[in-house]
Amino acid sequence: MMKSLKKILFLFLLWIPFCVQAESGIENFYVNAVIQENGDITVEEYFYLNGEFNGMDRDILFKNDDAYSFRPELEYYGGSDIHNGSGITLEEIRALPIDENFDFQNISGELFKEVSSADAGDYGVYTITRSSDGASYRIFLPDSKNEAFYLKYTLKNMAVVHDDVAEIYWNVIGDSLRESIGTLKIRITFPNNQTEFRVWAHGPLQGEIHKVSNQVLVAEVHNVYSYHAVDIRAVFDKSVVPLSTKFTHVTALDKILNYEEDMANQANYEREQREYQYQEKAYET
Repeated sequence: MMKSLKKILFLFLLWIPFCVQAESGIENFYVNAVIQENGDITVEEYFYLNGEFNGMDRDILFKNDDAYSFRPELEYYGGSDIHNGSGITLEEIRALPIDENFDFQNISGELFKEVSSADAGDYGVYTITRSSDGASYRIFLPDSKNEAFYLKYTLKNMAVVHDDVAEIYWNVIGDSLRESIGTLKIRITFPNNQTEFRVWAHGPLQGEIHKVSNQVLVAEVHNVYSYHAVDIRAVFDKSVVPLSTKFTHVTALDKILNYEEDMANQANYEREQREYQYQEKAYET
């Protein structure tokens, strides 16, 4: 009888999902990134979940294998393979106290260790599954610890240098994230940028992006559904990335502006349609 009970309990524990349950998700997700002189992006992530979970799978991509091939003669410059990075380097994973006002200062918390395998309920370790376009980090941090997740990593060779400007087009939250996000806040710093600075965000319509200065952009998006991507595009001075090795040898700014204007018009139209549908529903009610 005792063996049967133990077996049933073991099977029950296996059934509990590793990641957060479908009805729960990420409460707050904060991103702090800095553009490096060589075109890399150094990224810090801090987020915490609600619900019951054994940990979190965080898939991070530096490359879109489905992106179209860049051609200089294109009238519009959308997301193409020139915006792909070349790799990812994980710096560290930690567990930190939950703080709604977290600001990426004074990082201190238990440093997690990479292992080849782990079991549900383990704590303080992570596994890595690498692919040609990114990496998946399975982080073992169960809800019973009541702690937040912290990752620091570098995306390699992300900046593009045109003849007139430099740019990044970065998929910050990919469409493979299983969890919804209550509030997503993104801050990106472009050290020593002086003159050219234009920023855009693509994703849910209920988001905002603005320039804090000529060197910092901030984006905030609420109610990001699971499997919905959020990306950031920015145009800035070439002098920010003097050591970059990725060049297009074309004058690109006007074409980028044309593309983003079309994207903005489409988003505005969708907002108007949503508002119209809401008003119609309210009237019918």
